[in-house]
Amino acid sequence: MSVEPPNGSESTVGEAPAGGEAVAATDVATAVKTEEATTEAPSDDHAAKEEEHAQRDVATAMRNAVKLGLSLMATWAVALGVRFILPRFLGPERFGQYTWAESTAALAFIFAGLGLNTYIQREVSVKPSHASDFFGGVLVARLTVMLALFLALYGYAAHAENDPEVHLTVLVFGLTQALMVTNESLAALLQASTKVGRLAIANVAAKLVWGVGVVAMVQVTHRYPLLALPMFLAELLKALVLWPSVRKEVGLVLRFDSKVTKTVLIACIPFFVNTISYTMGNKLDVALLKSLATDASKGVAEAAQAAKVEVGLYGAAQNLASLAMLLAPLEAWVITPLLTRALKRSEDEFFAILRRAVEGILIVAIPATMTISLGASLWVRLTTGAKYLDAAASLQQLAPSFVFTYAAVLFATALIIMKRSWSVTLISLSRLMLQPLLMWLVIPWAHKKFGVGGAGMGDAFCFTFLELYASMVFLYTLGRRALDKRLLAALGKSMLAYAAASAVDHFSKPYLGDLRIAADLVVYLVVVLATGGVRLSDVKAVIGMVRNRKNLAK
Repeated sequence: MSVEPPNGSESTVGEAPAGGEAVAATDVATAVKTEEATTEAPSDDHAAKEEEHAQRDVATAMRNAVKLGLSLMATWAVALGVRFILPRFLGPERFGQYTWAESTAALAFIFAGLGLNTYIQREVSVKPSHASDFFGGVLVARLTVMLALFLALYGYAAHAENDPEVHLTVLVFGLTQALMVTNESLAALLQASTKVGRLAIANVAAKLVWGVGVVAMVQVTHRYPLLALPMFLAELLKALVLWPSVRKEVGLVLRFDSKVTKTVLIACIPFFVNTISYTMGNKLDVALLKSLATDASKGVAEAAQAAKVEVGLYGAAQNLASLAMLLAPLEAWVITPLLTRALKRSEDEFFAILRRAVEGILIVAIPATMTISLGASLWVRLTTGAKYLDAAASLQQLAPSFVFTYAAVLFATALIIMKRSWSVTLISLSRLMLQPLLMWLVIPWAHKKFGVGGAGMGDAFCFTFLELYASMVFLYTLGRRALDKRLLAALGKSMLAYAAASAVDHFSKPYLGDLRIAADLVVYLVVVLATGGVRLSDVKAVIGMVRNRKNLAK
């Protein structure tokens, strides 16, 4: 989980939501009126103007959510095909090496972000012209950091792996990550300015290049560097589209002002530390898994091979589990600017939008994770093949953790917008310190207890626990205003529906086999609609707002 768009898009646990906007749209205007006032009541004209601004912001966010949501559907359709082709083509051991190279490069280039994207989302969304004040200077600082990272990355790869082909692959992924970091900042500028049309196009075009490139490569080679090359070309194409778009839509002018650059970099420190601590935690699991999934009873070569297989199995489970995070980029792309502008007007409006966003995200994320978790064996068999069936247990454990990830991202984002960045940083650091200890205790035990795939199960358990921990501490820090009776009721009804679907899954498995997954989903939908966990009136109201967005913009 990260409060910035995740580095690497689909290459992370994570490529950083519309559902939350949908629910928020129906309640923002009334919430601003009905929440307890904290200051003297404004004039009728002023109140009407504030309500109009709120409706306009929500309508704009909705429109952007639709654009970016459609692009996400297209990009994920391509990405999923690629993510399933590679495991099938490479097999668990070689896919483990490929995954390790990709994760190692992504882990290194976390440090190139400098916390800039969160700063952009918070500041540029209310003052677009500010981008030209600092972007050129920060870009120079980034290039300096990236050069040092390339040298360190090669040194580490040469020390950790004996295969020169893996060394070269790590460098290709490093170049790719350098482009990704830059592209994410350009995307953040477009998102903050609410001009996302070309960003949506760039996302689709880049993923098509990546997908077609990988499909072509696997037909002619099994070499890691060449299989990594299409992702680099995709990010290069995206950069070529985004640079002129940012210049046009945001009016970005590159200039260097050392004083402003220093000021902005200092302001980014808490964002930087938070991103490092949390995103590093999400990437450390692969590196630590490889070192902890060892068996002292085996020879060195045999143990190393088994560890690579464990990484490959866990990587396949991650690919599938990440389906549950389809809406994650929209949290940063859409909800962050909306919350930022809302807080400028009213804290009441800010919390009203936050609560409805959390509600909307959870009622979408819970059935998604349920479907992936309950059907783990089926999805693994269909996507990566029978040789990855040992990854099903990891997938079953890993998928539900992303419900906590969604909540944690939203709560952390709210704290940052409220200028409580150091609170987020300290919580993220505590999570990072817990992770290696927890993994050291759980993974070797799980590997010994459950055999092949057991280390991944232990890793998935650790990840789920840490996401739950982070979301709960973020919520506690944010305070009671982040919750209301409606949100708690919706969560309870969704969990009731989940329990009912799980019961049906358990008892129908001997009779329906894989068909039970459809029955599980039907049961969930019936229960959640019957209990009012999802309100059809909200859906209709959202559709009405989207259709009438031109009137709101006048």
